[in-house]
Amino acid sequence: MSDDVPQARSRQRIYWLLGAILLAIGCAGGMKLYDSWEQHRVGEFKQLCRAADQKRDWESLIKTAEEWSQWRPTSADPWLFLAEGYLQTGKLEEALHALDQVPRHDPKAIPALSKKAEIEFDLLNRPLASEQTSLELLQLEPRLTVIRSRLIFFYALSLQRVKLIEQIQASIEYGSEPPDAYVYLFLCDHLYFSNGSQLNSKWLRSSPRSEVFLAAAAVQFDEIMQRLENQTEATAKTRRESQEKLNRLLEKFPRNSALLRYFLHRYAEESKVDDVARILAMVPPEAGNDSVFWRFRGWYQAAVDDLEGAEEAYRKSLELTKIDWRTWLGLAEVLRLKGDLQEAERCQKIALTGKRLRQDLLRLPTAKDITDAQLHRISEYADACGDSQLANHLQFRLQQRGYGG
Repeated sequence: MSDDVPQARSRQRIYWLLGAILLAIGCAGGMKLYDSWEQHRVGEFKQLCRAADQKRDWESLIKTAEEWSQWRPTSADPWLFLAEGYLQTGKLEEALHALDQVPRHDPKAIPALSKKAEIEFDLLNRPLASEQTSLELLQLEPRLTVIRSRLIFFYALSLQRVKLIEQIQASIEYGSEPPDAYVYLFLCDHLYFSNGSQLNSKWLRSSPRSEVFLAAAAVQFDEIMQRLENQTEATAKTRRESQEKLNRLLEKFPRNSALLRYFLHRYAEESKVDDVARILAMVPPEAGNDSVFWRFRGWYQAAVDDLEGAEEAYRKSLELTKIDWRTWLGLAEVLRLKGDLQEAERCQKIALTGKRLRQDLLRLPTAKDITDAQLHRISEYADACGDSQLANHLQFRLQQRGYGG
């Protein structure tokens, strides 16, 4: 009787072990069957979506993709098909939402976010939203020339000079800069675009309280009025109203860099030394990496006969932006007054070369129309300015393009 108990317990353990083995086998088989069924269903969804896409049956595409996305919300494909259906039927908000659902770890997030940024910028007139999408995208893949190009264009037209330079430098670092980036980099000492006021006014419609667009539209409208060849009494009145508006904007946004740069240019041209000093006192500390403000500090110090301070400010400006011909010109004048004629002549020569190059670039129909020969001239000018990094990189890019001039 005592021998039967251990034997019974041993048999019981064997039964449990066999049961566990059979259960594991069953689970494995079940999982395999489920995986096979899942793959089959994914294939069905994909086939149906492709067929609807080819037939341009957008409602069927949306219906199928919605069902697929609800079943597999962490997959990229259903959201991409759904976005396409919404886009083709003009449901842009829904398309944006679908594109935003693509998991960021999926490689397909890059084309999804690229499309999202394009829709926001071109179709919905929301450049600020497009900017945020683009910056997120560049965190995933920094070598996207199309995205860099759109950001460079946006920052240039909205007079966001520091962001523009930072974006161009980043695009150069990653080898993803468009050729027109060098045009914007060269012209950013004084940004002005004939369509700048119009575009910023358009962007204001999506962000009516935007400080950036209000300032950029007003500044560039005043630039247009300044450049009118046939000034009349009516245009003079419009110009006065424009300047009054700029004065009000400066009161409202006293730290806005575009407005501060505008008033510094204006007052320096009018030789209003006290007004230049007043505006310089308004420049916020965070604008310290904008070389234009250092250039105007140099102008002011020279105007009050502080030649040492002027030279120091001009050289600080050149540390930040070596290719600013206006700074080289100001430095040449200060060095001439200090009696350093040889160095003054060198700086004067650089300034005149830069001025002529700027005039040529301003004649381009658009920044994208720059030629390889002009890019070569920018490279030579950058080298003369001591910006060997910019010069060498541009030469390398020209060699890649097969330029042999």
